[in-house]
Parts: sequence; C-alpha cells; structure tokens
Amino acid sequence: MKRKFREALVLVLMIVTVLALTGCAKKDPILGTWKSDEMSVNGQVMGFDEAEEELGGISEFSIKFEAAGTFVMRGEGGEGTAYGDWEKTGDSTYVLSFEGEDTVIEVSGNSFVLEGDGGYGLIFRR
Repeated sequence: MKRKFREALVLVLMIVTVLALTGCAKKDPILGTWKSDEMSVNGQVMGFDEAEEELGGISEFSIKFEAAGTFVMRGEGGEGTAYGDWEKTGDSTYVLSFEGEDTVIEVSGNSFVLEGDGGYGLIFRR
C-alpha cells in the first residue's frame, strides 16, 4: 500500500513539475495585437486624420501576431485585410512576409514601424 502511494505521489510531482516548467517558457514579445493610428511621412509623424488622402479613409490599422508564426493585419474604416507569416531573426528583429514581399521590422519597447514605399511608415503600438 505504501509503495503504491509513493509511486502515485512521485507521478503527481512529476506532472506538476512538467506543467510548472511549461509555464516558464518565455512568450515572444511580438505576440498579440498591435494598433496604429499614426504614420511617419519622410520622417514627420502625423495622425491618420492628417493623412486621409494617403490612407483611403482608413482610420486605424491593427495587426495580430499568432504563436504559429502567422499574422492578420486589418484596416478600420476602409477596406483591406492582409494575411502573412512572421519569423524572428534577432533579439528584437522580425521578418514579415505577405503578398510576396518580405519586410523587416524592429520592435523597440512597445512599438515598431512598418515601412512602406514612398517614404512612409505605419507606427504600431501596444
């Protein structure tokens, strides 16, 4: 009887240890939802209300990064949803792949800039 109790106790302790260690895995800082309502145009930061012509009526962008290495980017107030993949290439550097193009971003604290053609970039924050 004591032997079975010890075996059960050891099994329970092993399971608890495995579960505890699984919870210790560090979550990638890019995971989750980021929002943008500002952009930089040739180095000058402006709100989307100031850049209405360039954005075609979009009032905000959001991008959600999933642990599976995928993301979805949506524009609010306008049309458009982009699906893509992401890969971590450095401590805070990532490559986003969508629509046949790769774009490198660098997360700095709680923000990053998604650079576009023509000298503009979308500023995303948590």
